[in-house]
Amino acid sequence: MLPLSTQAETEGIEEPLLLKVVTIEEEAQRGWPLETSALWLSEDFQEDMIPSVFNLPWGACIARAERGRPAGWQGPWIHHLCDSPVVAPGDVITVHPKISHIRVLYRRGANSNVLFVTERCNSLCLMCSQPPRHGDDSWRLRELFALIPLIDKEEQVLGVTGGEPTLLGDSLLELIRRCGSVLPSTGLHVLSNGRAFSRRAFTAKVAALGHPQLVWGIPLYADTPDLHDYIVQARGAFDETVRGLYALAGFRQTIEIRRVASI
Repeated sequence: MLPLSTQAETEGIEEPLLLKVVTIEEEAQRGWPLETSALWLSEDFQEDMIPSVFNLPWGACIARAERGRPAGWQGPWIHHLCDSPVVAPGDVITVHPKISHIRVLYRRGANSNVLFVTERCNSLCLMCSQPPRHGDDSWRLRELFALIPLIDKEEQVLGVTGGEPTLLGDSLLELIRRCGSVLPSTGLHVLSNGRAFSRRAFTAKVAALGHPQLVWGIPLYADTPDLHDYIVQARGAFDETVRGLYALAGFRQTIEIRRVASI
């Protein structure tokens, strides 16, 4: 499995960048916004092939290998990726120049692309691999709002996860709305503990979005309140989750009941 980050050499970059990695051929066909595109210079790319390409206002130019800055390019330059297969055309990356770090937010062709919306959660499940943090991480939404327009329109499904996504309230609804508008053919699979849907007004707002391919993955760990509440470490969670499931069903939302199998 490929990692989602690597180190790289950067020049001419002072602040973090979020970029869609594109080849010149794909840019000509699909017209990604140049200012948020990183032109991919393959190993066999020669500067004299299309010298005028460096006159365009790319967000950056990027090459896997260690090489000198193209003679015609004066803008942001990224090269010498330490783990070179990590980044490829079609991916969306963030570049953090102060630590020479590249992070992949979206990987073309992967079957597990997710929008990670928050680390906050109102449960503390015994088996959770990522215990919640309660600091302000609203920067994640700003990053995701910039990411969504750069995701391939052909993407079949995106996961939405945390933390607990519904803690974002109306901001989560805005995220779903933007996905439905920009990526109308892409399904959304949202992992949630379902407790927020016990508030019927919130569930009504979700239904009003009218997203055609929205699935809520909600865990119910036991058929008794005491055991479920013990597992999620939150008193009253079972009752809230069950009422939330009924509310979602009442609004004809698609639900996936999730369980953890014990052996």
